[in-house]
Amino acid sequence: MPTYFSEKLLNENCFPLKSPGGIDLKKAIVGLIVFVGILIGFTFVTCLLLAAVVPSRADEQAEARAIIYKAIQAMGGEAKLAKFKAVTWKSKGTYRFKDTTTYFTSEWAMQGPNQYRKAKDYDENGQRFMTTLVLNGDQGWFRNSKMSLITFRDDELTGLRIENYGHWIALRLDLTDKAFTLSPLGKSRVDSREALGIKVTHRDLHDVEFELFFNNESGLLAKMVTKIKGSPPEERVFSDYKETGGIKYAAKLKWMTRYGNDLAVQEEERYDMKLHDKLDGSVFDKP
Repeated sequence: MPTYFSEKLLNENCFPLKSPGGIDLKKAIVGLIVFVGILIGFTFVTCLLLAAVVPSRADEQAEARAIIYKAIQAMGGEAKLAKFKAVTWKSKGTYRFKDTTTYFTSEWAMQGPNQYRKAKDYDENGQRFMTTLVLNGDQGWFRNSKMSLITFRDDELTGLRIENYGHWIALRLDLTDKAFTLSPLGKSRVDSREALGIKVTHRDLHDVEFELFFNNESGLLAKMVTKIKGSPPEERVFSDYKETGGIKYAAKLKWMTRYGNDLAVQEEERYDMKLHDKLDGSVFDKP
């Protein structure tokens, strides 16, 4: 059995107290051991936390997708929704802002999330004018009967893309792309009826969130709130579902957003809704 003196002698020979540079090697080694121990402990705790968080996120995705699945079934089923790649419809309604009410009729064409055309005929206090708005991939235009054609710059197309994504999500509920992230928002109420909400974000749409609320009984989309950083939220309420081509769609749509303290409200009734496999490319030409 080694004595105190033999241990001291062994330590001093194998682990000199000072290095030639004056560094206390015993303290350095002890410090290194402590550091490694802390690092291992931190790594272990991090792994535990990740193990807890990852399943939680996976559960949230599963919960949100279950809500979407129910809505897809309520609309007519995934097979029927997948068949149509484009849609056209007409609408009529009113736009109210402050003390002014404007009446309009419109014709829409939409093909996927990157192509749409909206032509509107307005009547404001007896004065009529028309507008045409077109998004075609990375190009966009606006024409007003009172002014010349406007060609949008790429940075100005963001608003058009967001609006079209909102329409396409509401019509198709095509959220299977991995670019979408879904998370549940829990229970809510829309027009005094129970609803379940989910939040949708898209990898290519920065600072944008879509909140979708589905009627708890029918499973159909009841409300969508579009939130863009730096802008007031826009709310759309869907009602009076009808059927075309085996697919249910909201025949009535109410839009609401605030500009300062003033609320702008647009109410429209959609009709002559038609589903298409493909639209001619000229539909989305420059107006």
